[in-house]
Amino acid sequence: MMIRIKLLSLGLLLILLCGCGREQDKGPVSDPAASFMALNDPESDSANTPPNILLIIADDLGVEQLASFGIGAQPAVTPNLDQLASQGMSFLNVWSQPICSPTRATLLTGRYGFRTGVGTATPGKVHGDYPELARAENGGPDLSGFDNLADKPLEVYENLGPVFRVFNTYFANDDDPADGPFPSGYGLPINEYTLPEILRSSAANYSTGVIGKWHLGDNRNGWLQHPGNAGFDYFSVNMLNQPESFYAWYENVNGELEQRTGYTPEQKVDDAIDWLDEQK
Repeated sequence: MMIRIKLLSLGLLLILLCGCGREQDKGPVSDPAASFMALNDPESDSANTPPNILLIIADDLGVEQLASFGIGAQPAVTPNLDQLASQGMSFLNVWSQPICSPTRATLLTGRYGFRTGVGTATPGKVHGDYPELARAENGGPDLSGFDNLADKPLEVYENLGPVFRVFNTYFANDDDPADGPFPSGYGLPINEYTLPEILRSSAANYSTGVIGKWHLGDNRNGWLQHPGNAGFDYFSVNMLNQPESFYAWYENVNGELEQRTGYTPEQKVDDAIDWLDEQK
């Protein structure tokens, strides 16, 4: 199975992949509404055939950046997403939590942020152990400790200083958890019942994997083990709000941190394809 989706944006992708153990029809969907109705018709053969599920979250992507909505003056070139939109259904009225961690927590649990306790981006003050990265002169991370960078392009040292400076203003009062705009940020509690747990416990024998950005772990829910604690059989994720660099970063692969080099979005897509190829 080969699926390649690329988004040329500054946001990371969270990709939730669920490969059902039963072989699926991989042809194009000519009538999405009819297919959906067939899945919910108890007398239909399709109702007894669990679908494969691919959930993609672009962080942070507005509708004006996609050509399929016809809003933006200069949308990104996203032919694969345009094709998905033409074959599926687009929502014109949506209520969202316009920040990353609460959005993922809600999609994983189906519950509001005020119920899960994830009301803001999970702050660094509640993280578990993580490699300390010094700041380079340009304000970005010092990547001198990364291996195999000699043959990488100079872009590996791109200036992320402005990004970090803007982000750090949200946590200017980090020493006082009762102060600042985000007074009670934590990760997703370990007792929340999540979508991958539901799928894994179903009779359909799903395999579950998450690839991309996590940013829901803290020192109470397992930290590096949290994606597995939340129900995923396989995970390869960034634990923080953004990678240390788009060309060099730490990847949490099934609870172990690995040094990665390359181009982050492309590596995420390749990781997803590799995992998909291992499924039935």
